[in-house]
Amino acid sequence: MMRRMLLLSLLSLFIWPFQVDAHTYLSDSTPTDGEELTEPIQKIKLKFDTAIEENGIIEIIDTDQQEIPVQVKTEGNTLIGTLEEELQNGAYEVKYSIVGADGHVMEGALSFTSIAAEEVPKVVPEDTGEALQEPKQAAPPEKQTFNEVEDGGF
Repeated sequence: MMRRMLLLSLLSLFIWPFQVDAHTYLSDSTPTDGEELTEPIQKIKLKFDTAIEENGIIEIIDTDQQEIPVQVKTEGNTLIGTLEEELQNGAYEVKYSIVGADGHVMEGALSFTSIAAEEVPKVVPEDTGEALQEPKQAAPPEKQTFNEVEDGGF
């Protein structure tokens, strides 16, 4: 009897499949959450700890709650958002949604600030409607002569 119960117990372990509750989590990002960027960026990269499905979403929202256009693709366990235009200085929120290898939808967000140096505008002379005059050339210097001074043969 005891043998039979042990055998049934062992068989039951193999009959019912194991259920794994390992979810997919964000393991790294560029930019990182809270980062202050001093250089312009072209891509947002979100790396996860497991493979992710191809249908991931990235939304970039500015301080005026306007969505910034971004092209999204998946490479292995990384979701990449390529910006269509350079970001203006300001605060941004990146919202993402992915389907992990376990089939669960994972959503999250991170924020960063762009404080990239702005270009100094070129100074262009104001158009007054007058033709530019060519600069006048300076007259050649007069020839100087030195008089000998008789002071004892200096």
